[in-house]
Amino acid sequence: MFMYFRGADVMENKLTILNYILSSVIITDDNGKIIFVNEPFTKVFEYDNTDIINKDISILIPRQYKKLYERIIKIHKISYKTSDVDIIKTKSVGLKSDGTEFPIAFRLSKIYYKGRNHFLFSIEDLSNLTSKIDDQAKKLIELNEDLIDYAITLDTKVDKQVGKIKKINDEIIDSIRYSKKIQDTILNNSSRKINKFIDNFILYIPRDIVSGDFYWSHKTWSGEMFIAIGDCTGHGVPGAFLTMLSNSLLNEIIITKRYRDTSKILTQLRSEIIKLLSHKEEGGIKDGLDIVLLKISKDKKKIEFSGANNPLYLLRNGEIKTIKNDPYSIGYETENERKFTKSTMKMISGDKVYISTDGYQDQFGGENDKKLKRKGFLNLLIKTSSLNLSKQKESLHDFINEWKGDGFQVDDITVLGLDF
Repeated sequence: MFMYFRGADVMENKLTILNYILSSVIITDDNGKIIFVNEPFTKVFEYDNTDIINKDISILIPRQYKKLYERIIKIHKISYKTSDVDIIKTKSVGLKSDGTEFPIAFRLSKIYYKGRNHFLFSIEDLSNLTSKIDDQAKKLIELNEDLIDYAITLDTKVDKQVGKIKKINDEIIDSIRYSKKIQDTILNNSSRKINKFIDNFILYIPRDIVSGDFYWSHKTWSGEMFIAIGDCTGHGVPGAFLTMLSNSLLNEIIITKRYRDTSKILTQLRSEIIKLLSHKEEGGIKDGLDIVLLKISKDKKKIEFSGANNPLYLLRNGEIKTIKNDPYSIGYETENERKFTKSTMKMISGDKVYISTDGYQDQFGGENDKKLKRKGFLNLLIKTSSLNLSKQKESLHDFINEWKGDGFQVDDITVLGLDF
């Protein structure tokens, strides 16, 4: 991706904007000398501008990774048609001013200014990714109105030429794809915890690049496992913002505040959603989510369940039973804030439990292009229940693709199965 800066004023404006980017940004000349860093860089790498400008970027790279950096720079220098390169490796690290190493992911782009090639590094600190995303999600909601005004201002300045519009669109899509990597990182952390605790499968099919569905887990110090599946209002970027907020609030309520009763957790979650999105105030955002929350005992012989508009399905001896939920969502009903309830079940060896969002059963398809509906979904779970979980996931995935055919996926899809 090439970026062309026309004149000192434009360049100054571009660099000013980079201070509002949440990632650390470094610009070097083609010899690797640093000519610009933004404010997030100085906080993450713990350098002052006066200490880092005109220094070689190699001071930020541990010795064992300098060959990788030099090879990438060399490729970009000799390339006439340069495209962005993503470097997302667990062993990629940076150096802070005191010599501390920390994991990073970075994107390298070539930019052209005053007749010379320069290089722009966009760097993410992966050392505390979850807490960083939590903070970003809250800040994004607080800054929502300012961002809209800023977007409108930018809109008025957009050149109407097709080439420039395409360039802007490509950059937006690129940002969304990078957001997907962040979202996937959070989800993968949760799935790894579940995998260590119990046999399971997770079928996760976003409708767009990023998803309004999410799953979350936490194992307590006493050995109990919390598992949640949520379906936030909307799809794509708006839905994804709410998944980040929901993930942050579950961390706060269960991990930080140590709530352990599933019904009280959902009641508190609703209270926080209403407060943060200003539901009761004029102009507040009337969004929320449906959610299923499980607490599984250490010996896996008992489940505590609470659900906001989504049930739990228990398959035992070839028959499936629907464990009812509370028929209201998180955040929607501000005038009738009834408390959430819970159910407790003793588990028997061979039991299977399924929780899901409504995307699977709401998918249109088949010969008559109708919804699969809950009955069709449950019949499919029974039909495939004799398979091991890996094969059952594969069967469910193949069926929904065949059912949808050439049609449009109407919603995000998430199904989680647990084998006791």
